[in-house]
Amino acid sequence: LHFDKLDSTNDYAIALVYKCYARNKIGETAILADTQTDGRGRLNKKVWISTLGNFHCSYIINIEELGVRENQAPLITAASVSAVRDILITIAGPDACIRITTKLPNDILVNPPPGSDIRFAGGSCGKKVAGILVEVFYPYAIVGVGINLQNSPVKMATNIMDEFKIRVKPIELVDNLYKFLIDKISIGS
Repeated sequence: LHFDKLDSTNDYAIALVYKCYARNKIGETAILADTQTDGRGRLNKKVWISTLGNFHCSYIINIEELGVRENQAPLITAASVSAVRDILITIAGPDACIRITTKLPNDILVNPPPGSDIRFAGGSCGKKVAGILVEVFYPYAIVGVGINLQNSPVKMATNIMDEFKIRVKPIELVDNLYKFLIDKISIGS
């Protein structure tokens, strides 16, 4: 489902799950918004500013069908972070594996190029390029992903275009990231 604007892709996904939950008949669904007006991060913190040109998508995944038991649900965040990191490395090229790192529990960072003496504000080596928000309503997991593709909404963030000189349209990521998520979540179970 593709929208010009939503309050929150995760909130839309939650409403969809609740609407269909009694019938247990919701297929895998991706909710993509060009912009979000009320995107949120972990613990309901409003930390993700959702600008046009960046990726704001939530996936509804039946984790029970992937063999994930309810008590394994916490592993989905780690698997999702790994999937997002892997797709960003695929997009940016093999040299990016040195620069694209994770910050637990749910962030992806881009470090300066090797050999650079650049230090970001506060002494940090990496700038945030992506964040993941997983909410489980067993047997479903809603995996919300925000990736700065073309814009850096805040000073302590970066984006794929500036860092790797690659322009990626959000719609181009939807299906491929879904495959990465399914592979990682299935392996983790």
